[in-house]
Amino acid sequence: MDDTTSFKDQEGFFMKEALMKCATLADFEKLIENRPVPKGLAAHFGVLDAQGDVAFYEVNNRRYTKFDANDPAEAPNGYIICTNYSFTGKKDIGYGFIRYQTAQNLFYQADAMGQLNSQTIIQDFSRCLKHAVMDVDYRKEYSSVPKGQNFVNSGDMITRYGSSSTILIEGVSKDESPDLSTIWTMIGFPNTCLTIPVWVRGGKNLPSVLVAEGDENCALNQWAMKLKDRCYPIKRSAGYKYLNVSELINQEETGIIQQLELVEQKIFTGTYSILEKWHKQNPDKKEITLYYNWLNELAHKTYTTP
Repeated sequence: MDDTTSFKDQEGFFMKEALMKCATLADFEKLIENRPVPKGLAAHFGVLDAQGDVAFYEVNNRRYTKFDANDPAEAPNGYIICTNYSFTGKKDIGYGFIRYQTAQNLFYQADAMGQLNSQTIIQDFSRCLKHAVMDVDYRKEYSSVPKGQNFVNSGDMITRYGSSSTILIEGVSKDESPDLSTIWTMIGFPNTCLTIPVWVRGGKNLPSVLVAEGDENCALNQWAMKLKDRCYPIKRSAGYKYLNVSELINQEETGIIQQLELVEQKIFTGTYSILEKWHKQNPDKKEITLYYNWLNELAHKTYTTP
């Protein structure tokens, strides 16, 4: 808290080095420990390895604190949640306290009901429209309200105006190939962006909707941003805080979230079906490319069909 070091913003370089050099949490911890002081780091790092170990690390210029999801004393339910503040930092400094409360409630309820899975995390958590302090669920409330100009302040929701993307990494079980870990990718505003799975085993030939030349935006991001503009039409002053929730959820079931999740049901069903096959017999890149082609066609149809 009293650190005056000017050396900072090295997190991106550090993450690249970790991905290049580390296979386990022990490797990652050694990389932090061996990094010269000041480390130029001030961040949370979530780390998952192929041995089933997962942890969050709060790291600063001189030391780190590990929160181990496999330690019942630290994570009695097997998961750890963090937002934009540090448990080891100064009390009440940072952001995301209300979002943390929302996430805690969501995870606890889903875990208790046996529904803590990737689809729930992406659809019910990333697109959650609950406000923990006001104790209101706008998604539930406006599902029975006709589409119209119905604005709510989204500043303290899990996904708000500044939310740019979602990534969810679903690891593998013991003896399964680590390069078949599924990277569920939403490269755009989560409330308007379709989720697309990718795998390291597929190599550099990623789905075309996820890539672009130079500094251009990929197609999926362009589509998602166009729809985001409909959700936040007020451009003056603090208008960016106000979400027209009817664009996402409405009585007519024409909301963006409602439409996307119909398509995503096909994606989740298809992906888990093909993964069951791939885990028994590792696929080659051609087979993964064929699946990517199907995802590309589905994404184009979803966003370009009137």
